[in-house]
Amino acid sequence: MQKTLFSILVLLVCISHPSKATSFIYNVTDYGVKANSGRSETASLQKIIDLCSTNGGGTVCIPTGTYISGTLFLKNNVMLFLDRGAVLRGSSDLNEYPELRTHRKGLIHAENVHNTGICGSGVIDANGNDTVFHGGAKSPDRIYAANFEGCSQIDIRNVSLINASYWTLRISDCDHVQIRGITIRSTSYFNNDGIDLDGRNITVSDCIIDCIDDAICLKSYYKERPCENIAISNCIVSSNCNAIKLGTASRGGFKNIAISNCVIKRPEQNDYFDYKKYTIPGVTANYTNNSGIALEMVDGGTMEQIVINNITMFNTLTPIFIRYGQRHSPLVGTMKGIIISNITATSNSLMSCSITGIPDQYAENIKLSHIILNCPGGGRKEHTLRTIPEVENSY
Repeated sequence: MQKTLFSILVLLVCISHPSKATSFIYNVTDYGVKANSGRSETASLQKIIDLCSTNGGGTVCIPTGTYISGTLFLKNNVMLFLDRGAVLRGSSDLNEYPELRTHRKGLIHAENVHNTGICGSGVIDANGNDTVFHGGAKSPDRIYAANFEGCSQIDIRNVSLINASYWTLRISDCDHVQIRGITIRSTSYFNNDGIDLDGRNITVSDCIIDCIDDAICLKSYYKERPCENIAISNCIVSSNCNAIKLGTASRGGFKNIAISNCVIKRPEQNDYFDYKKYTIPGVTANYTNNSGIALEMVDGGTMEQIVINNITMFNTLTPIFIRYGQRHSPLVGTMKGIIISNITATSNSLMSCSITGIPDQYAENIKLSHIILNCPGGGRKEHTLRTIPEVENSY
């Protein structure tokens, strides 16, 4: 009876995703996987995912309980469903994360597949608090919680993604992606981004994100394929770095981007950047967002047709930061056609908003309207007399 009810629940949760093959349901406990066993279930879980895909697709269901696993490779036409109370926790054994084309391991990984995703009310815990993953900034032993590369028709809904040791959810060179209602909490290690997006035709809505590094970050690594046709709305985000950011990676650029109705709030914890050790006049909070809205073009590419509207932010050092650069000479991009409107922000430092070009290259056609900035003031005469360096070749 319990399994029947579980199957009905899975169908009800997934029925709103007609593009997903939901006619076949694979409850992992029916195939010998045991909850709370304390042992790795990687091989067994992978066999079930493979079987589901081979048989034409369906939903692989993880019921309530804790399951230890290394990298799981999603396949075509497979939806991974985590029931409420289900926790998929990353193994502490680095051998359970095989080397990938990107040289970066992940707990959930999908590469060059279509019609796949993650749904349910459960938790994907990448176990980033474990020091086995703390090998330094360039260590390949840091993992994503979930990583999608070169994929299409991706659906990620309602799940919680926590404790990454690198970025939490990475979408790279993907097309037609829906991310809705997810919760991200990653404060385990540096570079804990929330959602990183590089692709086309992507929507992100109704998400709550709290992380150390950039909360929602659009990137553009492929010169011939800009990051474009992106809509982000109704999210609550906080970060010890940038809350909403485009760049710095900008090789192809950003086109046709709409960001609206978002709240930027004080991070819950973890002043990883230790602002107290810097001389930043006016900073009064331990935990704060570095910037609220950051548009950073430093690798060439084109940034155009960007609309950012209805954003409120609190505990932010620099509410609006627009930066032009040229860190990989001779690449020079363009930045134009940007509208930022209906912004209210409370800042707690003298790190003011800025729109910065470089010599002979200007940020242009930028419209700011209906903006209220509550800042502490306290600037001195010598601040206005400083010569500000261009540093166009820097990050």
